[in-house]
Parts: sequence; C-alpha cells; structure tokens
Amino acid sequence: MKIYNTLNKQKETFEPITPGEVKMYVCGVTPYDYAHIGNARPAIVFDTLYRFLKAQGNKVTYVRNFTDVDDKIIQRAGDQNYQNWQDLPQKFIEVYHQDMKALNVLGSADDENIHEPRVTEHIDDIIAMVKTLLDKGIAYIGQSGDVLYDTTKFESYGKLSGNTLEDLQAGQRVAVSDDKRHATDFVLWKSTKVGEPMSWSFEYEDKDGNKVNAGRPGWHIECSAMAHNKFGNSFDIHGGGEDLKFPHHECEIAQSKGSCGGDHARYWMHNAFINVDGEKMSKSLGNFKTIHSLLEKYSGEAIRLWMLSTHYRKPVDMTEEALDRAEEKLKSWYGTLYRVGQTVDLPRQDGTEISSYMRDSLSDDLNTPLAIAQIEGQMSSLNSDMTNVEGEILSNLMADAQVLGLLQQDPAEYLGIVSDVDAEVQALVEKRKQAKVDKDWALADSLKAEIISKGYELTDKAGGEVELRKVKP
Repeated sequence: MKIYNTLNKQKETFEPITPGEVKMYVCGVTPYDYAHIGNARPAIVFDTLYRFLKAQGNKVTYVRNFTDVDDKIIQRAGDQNYQNWQDLPQKFIEVYHQDMKALNVLGSADDENIHEPRVTEHIDDIIAMVKTLLDKGIAYIGQSGDVLYDTTKFESYGKLSGNTLEDLQAGQRVAVSDDKRHATDFVLWKSTKVGEPMSWSFEYEDKDGNKVNAGRPGWHIECSAMAHNKFGNSFDIHGGGEDLKFPHHECEIAQSKGSCGGDHARYWMHNAFINVDGEKMSKSLGNFKTIHSLLEKYSGEAIRLWMLSTHYRKPVDMTEEALDRAEEKLKSWYGTLYRVGQTVDLPRQDGTEISSYMRDSLSDDLNTPLAIAQIEGQMSSLNSDMTNVEGEILSNLMADAQVLGLLQQDPAEYLGIVSDVDAEVQALVEKRKQAKVDKDWALADSLKAEIISKGYELTDKAGGEVELRKVKP
C-alpha cells in the first residue's frame, strides 16, 4: 500500500513497525457542541482506512480521542449554567456517537480494537510526560506558573508543516509574553484561572524554586500522552484534518520525541477541508453545517458516499445538489440489490475477500473515488444480467461495499418497502386494482393520491401487483 506521508511530502510504501499489525491514532473532537460536517471527514476517511487495513489481514488498533478538557467547554458550561461541567462533554459525546452510527463509522462499542480515550482519563499520563520534559530541560516554568515547551530545544520543529523555526519566529506579529522565552514556545500546562471549575494539582519545583500551579493540560500535550499510553514511543499512522498540521501536530512531534524518543508516528495523513457552496465553512458566513442537522434531511450513508467520492487529500464542496445525487445513487444501488434479493439471498460480507480492483484502488493512497467507480461497474454488471447473480460479482460487490462502509442496510428497509401495510391502505390498494381492471382511470388516480397522502409511494409492477414504499419523513 502507498500512503502520502505529510512528513516527507511524498507517497511512500506503507510498512508497519510490526508486520501484520497496524497502530493508528486519529485526533478526535472537542465535545462542547454538535460536531460540524468538517469533523465527519476524518472520521469517515480513517474509518475506511481502518476497514481496508483489516480486510488486508492486519490486526489494527485504532485510537480516536475525545478532548473533554478545553477552554470552550469551560465557557459553554458556564454560559449554560451546568452544575457539573463534565455533563456538557458527556452530552455531546453521546450525540457524536449517534452521528457516527448514522455515518456507518465504527466505534469502540462496535469493535474491541477501537479505543476512544478521553483526556480526563489520562491526566496522570499528561503530568508524567510534562515532568519528563521539565526534568530534561526541554520545558520550563513561566512566571505565571504555567509550563511551556522550549521550541529551540527541538531542531526539526516545523518540518511537518514545512516551516523553519526562524521563519515561525520572524512571522510572529506580537511581542513575546513575559511567560515565553521565545515567540514559538507553547503551553504544556496552564494555571487555573479564578472561577474555573476544572483543575488538577501538579506537584513540581525546579532548581530555581519555581513551582507549577494547579491547572489543566494544554491542548497539544493531550494527544501525545494518550498516544503514548496506548502505543508507547512509536506507532504507525497518525491522522487528522489538514488544519491540525500546525500547530497541533507539529507540537505533538516535539513533545513526544522530546519526552520519549522514538519516532512517535512514522506516517502522517491529513484530509483536506470541506467547503459549502464553494466557500469556506464558517459561522460568520452563515453556512456552518452540523452533522446532526444534515442527518435531518439526508441519510448518513448518502453523506458518506458523497464524501468518499472525492479523494481525501482534495477539498470537497458540499452542495444540496451533490448530496441529492448521492442519495439518488444509493437509492438506485439499493434498488438493484432489492431486485437481486428477490431471486437469491444476498451474501454476507464478513470473511469475503474484496476484489483485486478494490484492493488496488485503496492501496493507492486510499483512492476512494476509484473504488466507488468499481462499485458502479459491479452494479452495472448486475443490472445487465439479473440471471447470473450468484457468482463472484455479487460476492465481491458486497465485500467491496463493506470496506467502504456502504450498502450495509437491508435494501427493503433502506427503500422503505413495506410488507405489512395498514388495513385501510391495503383496502385502497385493492380498490385501485379493481378500478384499473374496470378502466376507471379517474378513480384509480384519485385512490393513488389518497394512498400517497397517507405517506406511501407506490409503483405498479407486472401482473397488476403494487409495490409500496413508506416515505421517509
């Protein structure tokens, strides 16, 4: 498999540290509000990568964290008068899990090899890592009692984002604060402000008698500590959105290598942004879209299909037209599977090998657009010859779709096709059948309109039969 490694700015052959075992860490969300559609992209992309690596026979350990300690959480919990600030992130973690389920993104409840640690569960690990950096002289205690990382102690700071330390320092537009020795230094541990509810003690005094105040972790150190807790000094893949390259991932590398040595992550993968109607998504433009709100109009599977139709390293533009096309394409695909399922049982996907075409597509830096084109081709083959559906084409199709996280639902359920119909509606269907036999077209049309008004779509089939679908609200 080839992966574009952001660290080295090139595609590289993926070779895990331990053959047959893959360790992957992806930065998760800060659960202070409903997750926006941009948060869905890394979730879907790296879920697909996880599925593919497993389909290749690897044992994969996947860690995706929750940053449940953050300034935004403190602010929002205070603004909304939460008695316990931890209730706020807990609420939105639960909402996030619901959103991910709709998007067919696997979580820790689905797979024992997926882990979703929270910062609050790893405060001791964070403090231990910060103390190590202090002991090594890579970090220092500021006048405020905060702990900061001395970026001049890490020569390759800036490599991931394509910056140099000199350029970053020269680019600073504000004066260095009293706490910082250098403009590029960043906070590892921040002191608790008056009235803030989240605080942990940090017992440490340096050789000059400076002490660390009680407080909470800085943002960057959290992922370093959680990754180290799960994987040790080195692991295979680190993923996230391209907005995290600097400063978050740059700081992660400096912290982790400074405290523990090792490679930290050997391959860095970053997905591009999502635009809305050709513009950057932002609250100020009024085009800010949450996953939760989109799921009120579109199926999670349609959102996933739309997103995977663009390569993860390219920006993707979200429009109603694009999502409508994805929904219609899924409807067509499920319609094909429903017709196939009338003659044969659809094969189970688990354990079936994916096609060589799918393997080649995803092995090329997770080329999901090419993989989806393969699904299109397989569907065309089924549609062109419904008499030959028990062979390799159908088995490969279902296995290929599973690795993309698509076509996981029962076709009849997705399409809303119902077998148990209300007695009142069934009576209308029978009356309409008779009206058509009697060639009373006006009555037949009137009855059809009445059936539709009760929340059904109907399709006339051969032999006078009628297929009913319950319209999705």
